[in-house]
Amino acid sequence: MFYDRTVDLLGVLGDTLVSLYGGGSPCPKASPGISCHVRSVMDEAMRLSFLENPYFHPYMQKNAILALAGSYMDSDVLRKWLSSYDLTEMPEKTALVVAAGNIPAVAFHDYAACLLLGLRTDFKLSSKDKHLIPAIDDCLRHIGGVMTGIRFSTGLPCSRYDKVIVTGSDSTVSFFNGRYEGSDILARKSRYSLAVLSGSESAADLDSLARDAAMYYGLGCRSVSYLLVPEGYDFAGLSSAFSRFRDDMEKTDPSLLVPFDGAYRRLKALKIMGGEEFVDLGFMILERDRSEGREYPSFGCLKYSDYPCSREGRAGFIRNFIIENKDRIQKKYTNFGIAQSPSADDYADGLDTVEFLSDKKRML
Repeated sequence: MFYDRTVDLLGVLGDTLVSLYGGGSPCPKASPGISCHVRSVMDEAMRLSFLENPYFHPYMQKNAILALAGSYMDSDVLRKWLSSYDLTEMPEKTALVVAAGNIPAVAFHDYAACLLLGLRTDFKLSSKDKHLIPAIDDCLRHIGGVMTGIRFSTGLPCSRYDKVIVTGSDSTVSFFNGRYEGSDILARKSRYSLAVLSGSESAADLDSLARDAAMYYGLGCRSVSYLLVPEGYDFAGLSSAFSRFRDDMEKTDPSLLVPFDGAYRRLKALKIMGGEEFVDLGFMILERDRSEGREYPSFGCLKYSDYPCSREGRAGFIRNFIIENKDRIQKKYTNFGIAQSPSADDYADGLDTVEFLSDKKRML
């Protein structure tokens, strides 16, 4: 297929990144010169990113890069993903991607889709994340000795495009719908993810949940920011899990917790002064939601609702909650520890990016 060479290059880069940042074996297809170039380019991109964005601690960036290497830079995974579509004939198309920047390289899925499908793409970077994906692109060009067809900018191009991908708030999406009227637009809006607890979770389960909620500072639509728990749920085990996460971060680098500090202290002070009940998680707070899921959780704060303990009551409550908030919920998790490692075909907002860009229906 036309994308085979790109898949192979991504595979080499993924293996190289794992060897450099994940403690893996050296990539046999990457020369020492390639590994040295990748290390130099990626280290500089991470340095600049952290310098400009305090939420992009190098620890967080490396975790994001390794997650991408496992899903979007594994040649077998990529071939299986793309084989679900009939891509034998791909007419030339132009695309614009307006990238989000809330967590490191969060727009890489869109980059990979445009790259693999061979679209001539203008990629508008977020001011919060303007170094990582261009650095990955640079590494690919170095490995393959070819241009990728992706042009990066921080300004908004004025050209017309066949396809436009936008991620942002409702007002942002409305703006782009007007600006690029006549283009085919895929728009992703603000959402949150929730976890459903049964009350029988092990300490290991709760540790994984704490990571799903607090990794990348709880930013990003896939991070767990809402809990559904049984009535009378004891939060002691969950609080302990968050304490262990905090301790792990402090042992890794105490500065990892700095971005939480201001919001945590402010929210805690407001709750105490207002006489409101909350659960102190040590660097975040957990509070009961009074809006039935209609209000988005704020930074540093998790929300919860409780459901009836009977089987019928539980099923009905959860079903109705999801139906009423279907345009706000990104993911519902009942297994924990997977929120920050989505598969290539786990599309944000349930919108199939490959189908949108290629105009090819996914084959069942």
